[in-house]
Amino acid sequence: MAETLPVQYVKFTKRKFGIELEVSKKVSLETIVNAVKLADRDKEVYSSNHYQQDSGNTYWHCKFDRSCGAKANEGGWEVASYVGNGVDDLLKISQIGTALKNAGCEVNDNCGYHIHAEAKDYDQNQAATLMAYWMKLEPLLGEIVPKSRITGKTAIYCKMLRDVKNVRSVDLKNAETFWARVRPTSFDNNERRVSLNMCNYALGTASKRTAELRLPEGTLEEVDIKNWARMFIHFVSYCKKARFPGNIDPVTNLREMATVLGLHNEDPFFILSKGLYETKMWLLSRAVKYGKKAIKAEAQDYLNFIAPSAPATSPMLRDSWADLYEEVKKKVVPKKKKEMKVPSVISENDFWEPYDE
Repeated sequence: MAETLPVQYVKFTKRKFGIELEVSKKVSLETIVNAVKLADRDKEVYSSNHYQQDSGNTYWHCKFDRSCGAKANEGGWEVASYVGNGVDDLLKISQIGTALKNAGCEVNDNCGYHIHAEAKDYDQNQAATLMAYWMKLEPLLGEIVPKSRITGKTAIYCKMLRDVKNVRSVDLKNAETFWARVRPTSFDNNERRVSLNMCNYALGTASKRTAELRLPEGTLEEVDIKNWARMFIHFVSYCKKARFPGNIDPVTNLREMATVLGLHNEDPFFILSKGLYETKMWLLSRAVKYGKKAIKAEAQDYLNFIAPSAPATSPMLRDSWADLYEEVKKKVVPKKKKEMKVPSVISENDFWEPYDE
């Protein structure tokens, strides 16, 4: 009797989310509002000349933000999305970056990009698990962002959670005791301005229980907006079913990082959707761009192994990331006349080719 092999298909979650894009004050609030209205005719757009907290938006909200000016006390603007879920909303919301860029908006080192993922289905042990895994990831994730987010003057807006909480693995007897040790106790800046902000989950009402990613640099690039969001939302969903790790020892390599993020598994029948596969490629391309020498080399080797040997015009590659693949390929392929040997891991005929979202 033929053996039946288990296949685990992994696709993007329907978990609710919202994003916040920060830009400088180069253009007026009216210009930003008009750009968002033109880009998304299905949603209302509201504006505020002062900062306001949002919850459960069914609309876009463009507002003043004191922290993201190019100069001290200048301020800038924040564009907060409506609450979305699923890949259609992810793609639509990400396109606002292009609309803002075309309207003349710019980002500076004081600008950030924040993603809220719904966490009201989490219990406290699951929240502890999420925070523990995040602390394991932080050192390597710091290698995929500009140095200004980690060591620059603006790093105060996204401090490393493991540094703020000053936790050691010895404190991790179980999820319950760890949560008591790391849970936010107030909404002050020291608790909120960390790479993973759990204040809304721990202290907010049920409708506001979210996990907020604050690590990414300010960006208007659609590919970055989309993939940061997809990576984080998928991670939050993946951690809900994960076992408490029992330590916060940093992950030691990019494959381990991808495993914790739910983007890798040693099982050969662990198959990502095309969207999540794109996110995995994007993550490694950022390691090539921003990482230290050893990280760059590791990321290049990893990309050489998983990148399709087919050209970027192949039907199996989405148009939205064909350019990204070509950009990565230029950095990965050795500058030698002889052809690089790339394992033919993925081809259009392989049954475990990434599948549609």
